[in-house]
Formats: sequence, structure tokens, C-alpha cells
Amino acid sequence: MSAQIANLSSDRVSFFEGFENPLLNITLQLEVPDFIPACKERGIPVSQYFFFHLSSAIHEIENFRYRLRNGKVHVLENMMLSNTVLTSEKFINFTLFEFHPHEGEFLKRSLLSKRVAEKSRELCNTGPNISKEDLNRICFFTSLPWVNFTSIQHPVYRFKSNDMPSFAWGKFIQKQGKVLLSLSVQAHHGLVDGLHIGQLSETLTKMIRNDLES
Repeated sequence: MSAQIANLSSDRVSFFEGFENPLLNITLQLEVPDFIPACKERGIPVSQYFFFHLSSAIHEIENFRYRLRNGKVHVLENMMLSNTVLTSEKFINFTLFEFHPHEGEFLKRSLLSKRVAEKSRELCNTGPNISKEDLNRICFFTSLPWVNFTSIQHPVYRFKSNDMPSFAWGKFIQKQGKVLLSLSVQAHHGLVDGLHIGQLSETLTKMIRNDLES
């Protein structure tokens, strides 16, 4: 983890720290270029393609990599990603791997972690089993591919000083060359504002468009 962020207003952080629940939670209806045909041509799982581009967009926007440590704000150089999966017995489990900016390596890491979590009968990659350093670097993801939701509340262990951003996406709906979906973003309001969620939407859309046009 790098040095303290000098250009982040500490009074904003301390202001929201005074709230019982300092988390901002916004669900937006996202519209991106239709990437599903390209996934089928390339043999890439649709959800993994979106997961990669969403993670890449998050990594581009520094505020989503801000973390609170001992009253100071730090920026992560790289993130750990945790995503939900269903085991063969239809129980929830969690993946965990380090983000990588190149699609091939990202998919390799993500799919390997997914297979391990799916085969595990026990709950894995939870707090007690993760090093403190890696725990501080996590961004949490989940998907609800069955529904086009309008809101969601992510589970939170402790609201106070919860600086781990959480993301969820819903069912992919193809319509006239676009994919429409719900995207939920939950983050500490002292670190992330509506501006940054807007930037995330724009960056994600641009990344998918550029990839499909390349």
C-alpha cells in the first residue's frame, strides 16, 4: 500500500465517519455495446468478460482504490477481487485472486479461483482465512443473472469505517445492439461520490466499446 493521499479532503472523510452508516449505495441502469456475440466468437464466458472490464474500469478510477488505515487515506497499487459463485450443491461461495490488467491472465486467475470455490464444500476465502494485507485490498463482486434488480443492499460486517467497495450486476438484456443491465455500487461516501460512479459508468462503456472495435 502506498503513501497517504494528499489531495483527498480529510474533512469529508471525517464527516461521513461520524455517520452510523457512511456508505453510499447507488443502482444504475447501465447501457453498453452488445458484447455477447463477441464473447461467443472468442469462447469467453459472458459474465467473466463483463467482470474483467468492470474490474478494469474500477482500477482506473483511483477513488475506488482508496482505503482507510489508522485514520489515514491510502491508495492501493493493486486490488484483490472476491466474487460469488454457486457450488454444485447450490450454496454460495467466494473466489479470491489478484487483479491483472491483461484479459488473458485475468480470466486464467478468475476461472481457476472459480473452479476451486465451486468444488469446495466449505465456505472459503472469508475474513479469517485471508491475510490482513490482502483483506485490506479486496473489492467485492456479486451477480444476479436471473433478475433485473432496481436496488440491493450488500452485507456489511461493520458499517463504521467500512472502506471495501462492493459491486453487483444483474441480468444481461440484449436490445438493438446494446446490453442493458443493473449495476450496483456501494462504497464509503468519504472516499467515493456520485461523480466517481458516473466516471465508472463512462469508463466501463468506453472500455467495452474500444475492445469490440479493436
